[in-house]
Amino acid sequence: MAAIIELTNVTLIRGGIAILRDINLSIPAGKTTVIIGPAGSGKSSLLKTSAGLLDPQKGNVRYLGRDYRSLNDRELLETRKKTGFVFQDSALWANRSVYENLSLPLVLHNPDLTPSDIDARVHELIRKVGFWDNPHLRPAQVSAGERKLISFARGICNNPETLFLDFPTSGVDTSNARKMESIMNVFKTEGKTLCLSTHESRTLTMYADYLIALDKGEIIAAGPYPQILRQHNDHLRDIIADVIETNEAQSEGDDLLDLMNTGD
Repeated sequence: MAAIIELTNVTLIRGGIAILRDINLSIPAGKTTVIIGPAGSGKSSLLKTSAGLLDPQKGNVRYLGRDYRSLNDRELLETRKKTGFVFQDSALWANRSVYENLSLPLVLHNPDLTPSDIDARVHELIRKVGFWDNPHLRPAQVSAGERKLISFARGICNNPETLFLDFPTSGVDTSNARKMESIMNVFKTEGKTLCLSTHESRTLTMYADYLIALDKGEIIAAGPYPQILRQHNDHLRDIIADVIETNEAQSEGDDLLDLMNTGD
């Protein structure tokens, strides 16, 4: 599989602690890569480093063959238009309205769009994710679940080729989670690259083409999803069992464990 993102000997240190340790990884283009691992294993850090949002102290991260560090301002802006990021904590601009949180990235990356074009696109995004509140409210004035919807809408606003999602449906009610999943399914069907972290077995079983299992900042397993499940790896089994234990609905997780037990 052709790689869209490559990490070579990547070590990320924050607060004097190695969050990622000598990571070597290729993320395939046009596939959905799912990152799992215990709490504190480095899932979000790996996702942000892969997206070029965190700069490692050691190693290189390449997107489409170019190291993020080698890009000039114009090239970095072009790369940012090709990628979208949905943050676990929403990370909306607190001093901007919901409307502005969605319109500013559109203005930044699409200078030829007219104000009416921007307005139409913002309202299309709002309808698509099911946000029914006043778009001129500030993030603090809407619920945490609604902020997550807006973060999702912002992540997809420029129809990116690569979408990074940090626990995309965490903290979102079932109805809105299904809307987000529907949009993710469209991206997947269109052959776009998705890279997401999760602790939900439903998300893992629905989307994973490629699986990365992390623990303590190190890769325990990485490769095509069916192939990884067939490994006789007790550490990986423990990580998947940990994912299952966080879910109320056990059926998907039980199927995973059955598959690992039989090796079929």
